Amino acid sequence: MREIKVENRLKQRTEAAGGMCIKLVVLALGGLPDRLVLLPKGKIMFVELKAPAKGPTPLQVYMHGKIRALGFEVHVVNTLEGVDALFT
Repeated sequence: MREIKVENRLKQRTEAAGGMCIKLVVLALGGLPDRLVLLPKGKIMFVELKAPAKGPTPLQVYMHGKIRALGFEVHVVNTLEGVDALFT
């Protein structure tokens, strides 16, 4: 399975929940998660998508820590089941 399948599931589940799944493309700041997920009732989470059995790079781990320190949720997801778990 490829990362795009995980990404498509995230988009589908977000839209089904009434939310927005925004792709983050920031050239000047590396290591940011791939997606910003906005859900009803003010729920916000950042999601890093990976191919199965893959994990974040050291720069991504660092940036995820900075975002978490600000009080935001950051999730690294590399399976369809991992995406589904975000919505339970």
